[in-house]
Amino acid sequence: MKMRTPEILLTADKTVMINYRLTCLGGFVACVPRKSLPVQFAKLMEKRLFLPAPTNENGEAELANLFLRKVETTLLESGFDVVVCDSAYLDKFNAKVYGISTIDPFGVGPATSTMVGLSGGKEPFNKFYFEELIRKIRRERPDSIIMVGGPGVWQFDVLDGKQEELGIDCIVEGEVEEIAQDLVKKALEGKVPKKVVGPPAAHMAGIRKPSLWGMVQIGRGCDRGCSFCDPGMRNFAWRPMEEVLKDARINASSRYVGSITLLAEDELRYGNKSGDWTPCGKIVDLIEEVKKLGKPVSPTHANISSVVSAPEVVREYARAVGLTSDNFSAFQVGLETGSPRLMKIYMKGKTLPYDPESWPEVAKKGFEVMVKNHIFPLATLIAGLPEETGEDVQKTINLVKDLRRYPSLIMPLFFVPLGRLKENKGFLQKNSLADIYKDLYITCFEHTSYWGRKFTSWGGKSLPLIAQWVLHVGTMLAFDYFKALKERGNSSSIWWSFLKENALFLISKLFSSQKLRVG
Repeated sequence: MKMRTPEILLTADKTVMINYRLTCLGGFVACVPRKSLPVQFAKLMEKRLFLPAPTNENGEAELANLFLRKVETTLLESGFDVVVCDSAYLDKFNAKVYGISTIDPFGVGPATSTMVGLSGGKEPFNKFYFEELIRKIRRERPDSIIMVGGPGVWQFDVLDGKQEELGIDCIVEGEVEEIAQDLVKKALEGKVPKKVVGPPAAHMAGIRKPSLWGMVQIGRGCDRGCSFCDPGMRNFAWRPMEEVLKDARINASSRYVGSITLLAEDELRYGNKSGDWTPCGKIVDLIEEVKKLGKPVSPTHANISSVVSAPEVVREYARAVGLTSDNFSAFQVGLETGSPRLMKIYMKGKTLPYDPESWPEVAKKGFEVMVKNHIFPLATLIAGLPEETGEDVQKTINLVKDLRRYPSLIMPLFFVPLGRLKENKGFLQKNSLADIYKDLYITCFEHTSYWGRKFTSWGGKSLPLIAQWVLHVGTMLAFDYFKALKERGNSSSIWWSFLKENALFLISKLFSSQKLRVG
């Protein structure tokens, strides 16, 4: 095939354009430190997980990251010659401008920094592949303009000098719809600012071609105002149903899309005005319309307070999606802490319409409502918030123990300075792993390994093998690691644990027959 020379080529590294056969949660494997795994297993993992995106005869990606698709639409509407391709096919093109989307370019996001910290600082997959991609473009296309955007670009502010080190011409932060046309015109002339920040868009772009995991943006931003959260700093808005359905139809037409994933910070509040904390139920109407396209709907994020304030909406949501005891799904939720004091200081909006003081009870009620409706919480905690005391951590431990009876996964993440807390020190900068934090991690991983094993036997056929392995083996290894650290003061070799847990995993796959029963 003759090399094409588009004006703009949009791409992303292997951890962003990850194997479409995984669920969207499979993307978290990009956070794993590369050299923390046995060499042969790591090679197999890379080979199976980081496959090139399905690509047509012209070298164009049949599936791409949602952010790339939205930039593609914006530029096509402005009349530019744009191509989206997988990074494995860069050699087929010689573009004037390269636009790179990134999620966690240097591995300092909460999930990756936690795994990196626990591994002793080993380089994660996402950092390795991002830097490899940028260096390849700069080496092979020295005269081209490289621009980097996406939700991970805040890391260039944290790691001063990385932009110059990698030879990146421009960092694009914020929403691109209002600035893309002028910015690309300047780039084609070889004149771009070092950094540009896009304002909130008057109209959110849709997609023209299928997106990874059938992902469709239904809203943008959050109005709860948590101090540590960047999404909370953006404009809060919902897309009209007809625009969402247009994108959903494009995804439903693709043979590579198994389900339609509706993306928002809290999808239960779809259609609500800012400050209306109780879900209005329009999300159910949306799901009913999306289902008519012939593909199932996959949940993403929800807020625990929204769940508690509208249990009838959750019930109708589960009915519309088609959830049962044999067909369960999950919400990603922020549990954050068990301390009402910290909730009041840093995220009192997260508890609305309830008071911060009632957060532990709200959390327990939220888990109960979700589980009764066959929706399991995939919850994250924040370890090391500014001003966090041992008493605060103990309250979080107590809450996790109270939640043990609810099928769920709970993952504690290190605090990373973001949002209005970006001037603070991160968890790894200010804390050694004190015993109280070891207790927290042991408690969380004990909870997660217990339910993770049950999930793989209940829903093993519906989960990708790597997801089953992470749930069954990975969480138990983390539990063993912290237990060893706490009891013996060191993290001596866990090879025996690795072999033991893999053996148990294989046994569970051979003999699993237990069915899920939820109250």
